[in-house]
Amino acid sequence: MSIAKNKLQDLAFASPLVAFYLYQLIWKDIPNATSQLRFVAENGLSFLSFVQLLTVIVNVAFGGMLVSLLMFRMPPVRTIRGIGPRVLAFAGTFAALGFRKLDPSQLTLTIQIIAVLLVFIGTTLTLYALIYLGRSFSIVPEARELVTGGPYKFVRHPVYVFEEIAIFGTALQYHAPASTLLLMIHVALQFTRLTFEEQVLRENFPEYESYAAKTARLLPGVY
Repeated sequence: MSIAKNKLQDLAFASPLVAFYLYQLIWKDIPNATSQLRFVAENGLSFLSFVQLLTVIVNVAFGGMLVSLLMFRMPPVRTIRGIGPRVLAFAGTFAALGFRKLDPSQLTLTIQIIAVLLVFIGTTLTLYALIYLGRSFSIVPEARELVTGGPYKFVRHPVYVFEEIAIFGTALQYHAPASTLLLMIHVALQFTRLTFEEQVLRENFPEYESYAAKTARLLPGVY
């Protein structure tokens, strides 16, 4: 299959995701950022509202990055076989949307600040990791190019590590035990997902074994 045809096919597969993230960006993230700016203008700037403002701005950048990567990524060299890994990948990606269905918790100001800071830090670091991942980005476990620079020099799955920081901050803002259970489900789905990613990378890149041998999976010096 030619590179052009392969790219068109990949873009066709990605189009529903592009549409979804564009919807989120235009009708959710940008209005949230506008609303937060209006709130700050009307009520003044506190530390909490400042962090919330930074968070919604980063969310806009994050949404725009996802749309760009899906549209302009390189075609895959290999995709994981079977329907199971694909379903798990999408479940892991979108499970966090379930927090929107939960009741918010009544938090102290300190816990509110901690929760929002975690979301901001986690989202910002995930954006940073995605910049390095670049055109190798995918939802389904696929091999495009082996990325070993930036945060990938220290852990093999920085996107998942940073994303869980943001998800933990999100979980703090909703009632337990439902939020705790959803957080645990999300972690389990993402952990299973990364094992399939490693499988397809090992199958396609002989150098992955040496990279994995010297690079932590998730936590430097620990695991």
